[in-house]
Amino acid sequence: MKNFRTNICLIILGFLLISCSVGRKLENTHYLYLTPIDNSIKLENYNSSKYLKNTNSEKLKEIFIEEFRNRLKDYNVVLLIDKSDNYSLKVLNSFTIRIQDLKYYEEFEIKEFKNYEQSQQVNTYYVTSCNLSLDFYIGKEPFSFVGLKKHNVFAGKDEKLSTDRTFWQIIFGTNKDNSVYTYKELDTDIFEDLTRKVARKTAAKVSRIMYKKTK
Repeated sequence: MKNFRTNICLIILGFLLISCSVGRKLENTHYLYLTPIDNSIKLENYNSSKYLKNTNSEKLKEIFIEEFRNRLKDYNVVLLIDKSDNYSLKVLNSFTIRIQDLKYYEEFEIKEFKNYEQSQQVNTYYVTSCNLSLDFYIGKEPFSFVGLKKHNVFAGKDEKLSTDRTFWQIIFGTNKDNSVYTYKELDTDIFEDLTRKVARKTAAKVSRIMYKKTK
């Protein structure tokens, strides 16, 4: 019974996660003006980071805007960067989004253990987690950001530390008792991948918000 409830909870959680990534296509073309985001990008502990130092704020900004623009097209939304373009549009079909924070940060957990029970040597691993959090406000023109609800989008990925047998361990017949830990790092450009993921999730969420506000 306990396993059944656990499975049901996992299914519901999976459904919620999938639904959060699905947007709504608007019937008519709408426009979304993105206010400047340069001051919103925050790279925490950049100089002492493991993965974040492999990129920079300007490149992450370009990746985010490109992916955000392309995904919004799927929902019949045109992204505007130049404010003068926004002024020339009909108010009824225009929205503005302000990204308050686009925060990049790493966390790590220290794990110590013995690879073999008979060994007295302790192995230490620093398991790193890469995270990206985005906070934004969106409103229909003309409007003020005061009193608007803040929305959040998150994406993250962790390094892996496991006793599961790897492909080569299976091939060579080693680690049959699952006593050897395997440490797997992330790709060096992980934060660029997370940026694209957050851009897609944000576009989906924005489209749902715009869809409701135009009904």
